Amino acid sequence: MIDTKEIEVVLTRNAMTKKILLACLWVTGSVLNASAADHPHILWLTSEDHGPEMGCYGDALAVTPNVDGLARKGMLFDLAWSCAPVCAPARTCIITGMYPPSIGGQHMRSMVSLPDEMQFYPWYLKKAGYYTSNNSKQDYNVNKMEQGWDASSKKAHYRDRAEDQPFFAVFNVTVSHESKIRKRPHAPTLDPAKIRVPAYHPDNAESRQDWAQYYDIVSQADAMAGQRLAELARAGLTDDTIVFYYGDHGSGMARSKRWPYNSGLSVPMVVYFPEKWKHLAKWYGMVKTSIGPASETELIRDNQNNIASTLEAYLFSYGMTDEIKIALDEFESWLRSSLILTKNIIPHNVVLGYEGEKIVLKIIDGLGSKSYLPLTQVSDLFAKKYVERRIELMRSRINWDLTGRQGDWK
Repeated sequence: MIDTKEIEVVLTRNAMTKKILLACLWVTGSVLNASAADHPHILWLTSEDHGPEMGCYGDALAVTPNVDGLARKGMLFDLAWSCAPVCAPARTCIITGMYPPSIGGQHMRSMVSLPDEMQFYPWYLKKAGYYTSNNSKQDYNVNKMEQGWDASSKKAHYRDRAEDQPFFAVFNVTVSHESKIRKRPHAPTLDPAKIRVPAYHPDNAESRQDWAQYYDIVSQADAMAGQRLAELARAGLTDDTIVFYYGDHGSGMARSKRWPYNSGLSVPMVVYFPEKWKHLAKWYGMVKTSIGPASETELIRDNQNNIASTLEAYLFSYGMTDEIKIALDEFESWLRSSLILTKNIIPHNVVLGYEGEKIVLKIIDGLGSKSYLPLTQVSDLFAKKYVERRIELMRSRINWDLTGRQGDWK
């Protein structure tokens, strides 16, 4: 079972700029911590080279009724980002749960080897009793003999599972790939004259044709997603299936794919939880915050069901109370025992949860893993030294906050 303490995140408007992976791990962790007889099906629909040019994202030119409908009854993440603007490193990040540069997998076709103790995410689902299928693209920058798929091919399908077995099924929509944008001849459905050409593209007939053709293939990708949703409904599985729709990175247009700008990294992401499984989402809808609208999770609710305070806000209001001293000591003990290697354990990245009347501190920014730094793969000694340094910096930052923020807190 996954240790979800290593993947707890808050899916706020701000935190979603981290990357799409966190949400995927959040749901995976919630599902695997459900009881053995209480596992939903999970359907992932992935579209290639696809930015957020969809109706549900406010694009008036996009014809995407199926994903728009999913968004209306589910969750739409308006600031979802890929970790890379090209397929293989982006998929490497998703399949491993790690930033590609941290494992040497950022270069195309680098095919690095992972340590034996690191597994792809389907491995955990398969271990939990899921039938795991991938139809059909892999394209990772890492070598791994045991990937965790029961089936991975153009014929792979959840219908091949055992009776009453939960499934995790991935269907990759490749029609939106960049190679389709400039495939001529093509009579676009969308009038090229209606295109609003970005300032970084030349406003000429060729650009308008490319953009019109891109919108057409986005519509095709949406139609293919609709077919999968209809297939689910015909099988009577809609009410038992959590559905993801997302792009692996930005569009295949010039200055998007392979370019680490917003246009190359911004992706659509919609997640739907049927009524029966909404308790796994731990989602309370959209709320107004100081940084704008936010999608919040259970992690930032206190025991009165109010938005939880950050450690920073608590310290500014109450100072270093006895309750928070105890909570900090327990938090540090957890960091040491778990060897969580998150980069910034500072007061505004920590929130107050409660167990009864007891304060419990939780990280809301950063993904912990023993593979976060290369040296920690060699010996826990390096991991322990890293954690101690993070704790030392956290204490330094707290003292800096409490003493008027004078000088350099580091």
